[in-house]
Amino acid sequence: MKNIRKLRQISNGYYNLGLSLANERNLSSALNALSISFGLDKNNIDARNLYGLIQFEMGEEAKALISWVISINIKPTGNQAQNYL
Repeated sequence: MKNIRKLRQISNGYYNLGLSLANERNLSSALNALSISFGLDKNNIDARNLYGLIQFEMGEEAKALISWVISINIKPTGNQAQNYL
């Protein structure tokens, strides 16, 4: 149980890093941080959704769509990705 909590904390740290990098318009580095984030915690919906938004902004609509569909499959209700689709 401690390991799961620790992985979620590290995942959230990478999400925060990705969000900060996205705000600085360093999109490639933000994508790397976000992919690490949901690699550590597949249920990190915020990281998946932000990843999709960045992919969409970079012109990778198909990759954005995949990210949002995965996000909705993990959390079908109350998920911001429904608005993006």
